[in-house]
Amino acid sequence: MNSFAAKLRLKGMAEEDIYFARLDQELIEALRQKKRDRQRGTSAENRKTAPLRH
Repeated sequence: MNSFAAKLRLKGMAEEDIYFARLDQELIEALRQKKRDRQRGTSAENRKTAPLRH
């Protein structure tokens, strides 16, 4: 495989890694918020939240 094709492949893999890392962070934060709500005795229906971005 030539150098340009290898770099292009690595770039694509890096972009995919970044995308899924951001998605993971959003999901983790949603779980943390759910846990905080449960500890406070509130529910997600009682507060306004922005939907997760995909």
